[in-house]
Amino acid sequence: MKKLKKLNKWLWSGLLLVMLISSLAIAGCSSGLGNMNDGQQNLSNNKEQNLQIQNFAQENAVKESAEPNPEDVDISLSQKETANKVLNLDLFFGYSLEDKVTRQIPATLGVGRAAINQLILGPQLGENKRKVIPDGTVLKSVKLVGDTMEVNFSRELRDNHWGGVYEEYRTVYAIVNTLTQFPQVKQVQILVEGQKIKSISAGYIDLTQPLSRNTEITDDLISSRYLQLTREKPEAKLFDWDKFLNQEGLSKKHLTNGEVLASASGDLEGSGSKELALTFNDRVEIWKYGQGTVRKLDKVDTPNNPCEALIKDVTGDGRGELLLFNSTDLTVYSWSGEKLEEKWWLGPVGGEIVNLYVEDLDSNGKNELVILRKQPEEKDNSKFINTIEIWEYTDNNDFVKKLKNTVFPFYNLMLYQENPGETVDIIGVGKTGLAAFNWNGLSYIERFRNPVIKGSVALGHTDKNNKLDLVCVDEMGLDVYFYEKNGDKLEKKWQTGSLTGDRLAQVVAIADWDNDGRIETIVSTNAEGGYLVFYPVEEGYRNYTFREGNGKILQIDDLDGDGKQEVVISYHKSNNTPSIYVLRLTRSLID
Repeated sequence: MKKLKKLNKWLWSGLLLVMLISSLAIAGCSSGLGNMNDGQQNLSNNKEQNLQIQNFAQENAVKESAEPNPEDVDISLSQKETANKVLNLDLFFGYSLEDKVTRQIPATLGVGRAAINQLILGPQLGENKRKVIPDGTVLKSVKLVGDTMEVNFSRELRDNHWGGVYEEYRTVYAIVNTLTQFPQVKQVQILVEGQKIKSISAGYIDLTQPLSRNTEITDDLISSRYLQLTREKPEAKLFDWDKFLNQEGLSKKHLTNGEVLASASGDLEGSGSKELALTFNDRVEIWKYGQGTVRKLDKVDTPNNPCEALIKDVTGDGRGELLLFNSTDLTVYSWSGEKLEEKWWLGPVGGEIVNLYVEDLDSNGKNELVILRKQPEEKDNSKFINTIEIWEYTDNNDFVKKLKNTVFPFYNLMLYQENPGETVDIIGVGKTGLAAFNWNGLSYIERFRNPVIKGSVALGHTDKNNKLDLVCVDEMGLDVYFYEKNGDKLEKKWQTGSLTGDRLAQVVAIADWDNDGRIETIVSTNAEGGYLVFYPVEEGYRNYTFREGNGKILQIDDLDGDGKQEVVISYHKSNNTPSIYVLRLTRSLID
């Protein structure tokens, strides 16, 4: 890295106006660094552009039932109210009375049905509101009994609801407030498929009884309701880190000591088994685990203080490269057969690196490097407008930038391929929720979206039905939601509801980490060493807890290629330096 100062000077003086990201070859220099360039001379379709996603018509579009059901007993309007041939309806898109919009609709005798169907249709352009009724929901019947309106929905109201304590209140009281605008209606009974249900979500609102308009609902009231349910929840099975690590039959191998910043696993050698990379403040260590033994393969000094790591094959030679990055620098190493060698460097131009992934996005047989960056000039963090860049390795031993979108409205992204040979999809998580789309080399094609998923997200198979699952911690860190992908839509199949007094942080892994044949979903909490581990049962999922302590899960993967998972952890006593271990769990933690 001897010529970085000279490189940066050239970068800033010559290419600042046309590049957001660049890493230049130092041709003929002793550093041997490869070239990562904009590719402006190589490609014709690499111009900067705003993100434009082509929307396919949703398979389960809103099915508005305009004609009254013969079983309807709707609100009666006077001739005076229908004489003008139009009606002014107040629609509430939330639990606050301030979430109101007024629409004009053709006069109808079925005004209750008409009002709910307008809610199902969702906000119109310019109303600046968010959807409250899930896609696919159908209004089956309305029936006014005394001063109670029974409103009967299809099962999609519950099955497709996106979840969340605030969202449950938004949906329920949007219905209640909209119907109680009519003087004949004092309370509302919500039904699903003609039956009373406990909840459309995690049980924050009891729907077995009619609900009246409530003008006192606030964010604080909703939060206190959540805390109340938390206190009422029975405590799950607890594990203590000290006892866990000293249990009988646990295979434990010591690797090294120190505070690990990042870890990654992948096949650097192309041998079929995986190496483990551990990054520290000043170095990266490469370890090999096999046949119950461990050995260090290499150690490289890393003055750029990498805080994230990834091992993926970016060159297409069947061997993984080690990608180390922090907010400003990306360095790519390859395995020479005996040691790591630094090959490419991407410098601090164009905004902080949020994260990156490597996959074959356009199915051309070559992996792309996808980088998400913060826009350097963006000062309003609430907008979450970032930049996405797609790079590809070429036969000239360099990278060219294939695409850059300077308006990318997501603060996190991930890539997934549901089945080998299928198109790789990009998932973006932003302030407007989650959107999944693929890139065909020229444009983005939307696959599905969910307006409420905004927190930590992980993808995998949480059970054995072979359908892709999406697990999400909500943006408040209060609940975990399990979604199943069916075709081009997400269906919520379970959510936790008030599990712990600690806020949840992120989904760490989806894997059979104790090798008992059942897949666990591991979620960290904001308490150091605290984890919730979920496993599938017939009625959903159950969990057990690792209490706050001095253990930390770094990596879960099959390191030696024998089909069983290893767990890499950091563990320390009191203020001692952490020790890094590879564990092989040999018995179920559920029983």
